[in-house]
Amino acid sequence: MNGVTQKPIEGISMLYTFKDPNAAEQRHIQYFEMLGNRALYKDGWIAVYRHGRLPWITLVPLISIRTPGNSMT
Repeated sequence: MNGVTQKPIEGISMLYTFKDPNAAEQRHIQYFEMLGNRALYKDGWIAVYRHGRLPWITLVPLISIRTPGNSMT
């Protein structure tokens, strides 16, 4: 891309599931890591180690925006 050699994407393509939704699973083992949380999936089983929160739960509080005529409490 723009003259820079790209690293190939690793893993198994999901394209086969779009062609045949009933296709047999091609993935038998997968390692997952995000924000220090780790998991290993193997043949329908999953082993997980979490660090106190789910990776998709944000720690940033929502901000209330007050505008004229808006009586948020």
